[in-house]
Amino acid sequence: MLFAQNEHIQFEKPQLQMDPKIVEGVEEGIEGLMTKEKPKTPSVKLPPITNTNPNKIPTTQPVHLIAVQNLLPDIQGAKITLPSLTRPNTASSGMVQEKTLLQIEDDTKLIETGKAIETSIKEKGQDTVQQLTEHIPQTTEPRILQNQEELDFLAKAAQARTTGHYEEADLWTKAAEASAAEAKISEKNGIATLWGKVAEATIKAREANSNQNDKITDFWAIAELWAHAVRIAQHAAEYRIQAAKAKLSGNETNSDCFDNAADFASLRAQLLEEASEAMKQAAQAKEANQEEEADLWIILAQRKEEIEEYKTEAAKAKLSGNETDYNSFSNAANAASSHADGLEAATEALKKAAQAKKANKREEEALWLKIAQQKGKAATYKILAVKAKSSGNKINFDCFDNMSNAFEAASEAIKKAVQAKEANQEEEVAIQLKIAQQKEEEAEKYHAELNKYYAELHDESDDESDDESDDKSGDESGEF
Repeated sequence: MLFAQNEHIQFEKPQLQMDPKIVEGVEEGIEGLMTKEKPKTPSVKLPPITNTNPNKIPTTQPVHLIAVQNLLPDIQGAKITLPSLTRPNTASSGMVQEKTLLQIEDDTKLIETGKAIETSIKEKGQDTVQQLTEHIPQTTEPRILQNQEELDFLAKAAQARTTGHYEEADLWTKAAEASAAEAKISEKNGIATLWGKVAEATIKAREANSNQNDKITDFWAIAELWAHAVRIAQHAAEYRIQAAKAKLSGNETNSDCFDNAADFASLRAQLLEEASEAMKQAAQAKEANQEEEADLWIILAQRKEEIEEYKTEAAKAKLSGNETDYNSFSNAANAASSHADGLEAATEALKKAAQAKKANKREEEALWLKIAQQKGKAATYKILAVKAKSSGNKINFDCFDNMSNAFEAASEAIKKAVQAKEANQEEEVAIQLKIAQQKEEEAEKYHAELNKYYAELHDESDDESDDESDDKSGDESGEF
């Protein structure tokens, strides 16, 4: 709702002739949160910035960390197969349930036998261990449960199987396996937790589907994002292992290379986790009928995904030695990051407004809505400033950057006014609201100056065009 015009921002070099109302379209796109019009579902996608050809997007080979993988042939083609997010057809594959029941029965026998062994040891002493262990079924390999987290995951897997939700059982089992693996190392890599979140999102999607809830697509999107984060986190763990091996062998170059790859993969996984959390917040806001907040969370999730994509392309360009593409994608990532920060602040303000409304604090609600509005404007003009800087347009950059800073200062002043109001400091409230008004007027002044500049530039262009037409007309008349 706040950022409709931001959906089609194009990154290109500045033009000498521009419409005098170039900025008005941006301003009109920033609608006030005070209106009750239902916002459209946003679909924001930033195109990459390029410093070379404004009509050509930098391209690289679609492979993951080419240089690193050349050093790591054993994981170059590694693919992580995720379980299907749709329930398998048990009618056509009856062995699925039969095999699962056998596994459960086998595990149950193992646990019961283990308990019997423990009791007998306490009663008869250590000399009976060898005799008792002969009763363990030889067809089942004994397995020691490493930690409580693994036990919890296995319990959820068993529960999912008994209710026929096999895909969820597979996800919980993967979480348990990852937890068991993590228990053997000094530092957790977080993969078990990620698998658990994939399972939770899948359950939510199934429940929404069974209730014919229109929010099902949100939960499927969350599950897919978590699954993507799992894949990237597993790559990070593999690179850490290879880095350690290289260091032990004395190859510091390879060790540093793998460490850098692991750091980058960890960053990507973190961004995908943040995108997943944003989608989760959007779903919760929808359930609470907070449509404006839900829309902002959706845009924020998209921004996080874009940042991850841009950073991936930047890393590929860096590894291939393409500094031009590296700078272009890095600038795009920075632009998306700036906008994401502003969106996050706006969503938090909307949450505060909702809380104030619930508490019947109308004045505080209005102030928080105003804060959200100003945060949104600050975010919008910040991304326009980054765009202008990347294209070398200093005039636009200075104007948009100043406007962004002014709106940000206005939002912070209003926030101080809210705090003063809570402390019954009415005089301070008035002072801060006055500061906010001055900052808003300052932003409008920059806006007006930019419009004036382009209006004059447009007029000069028209005059030159008229002069050329007169000259041509005079030449033609002289021929006769």
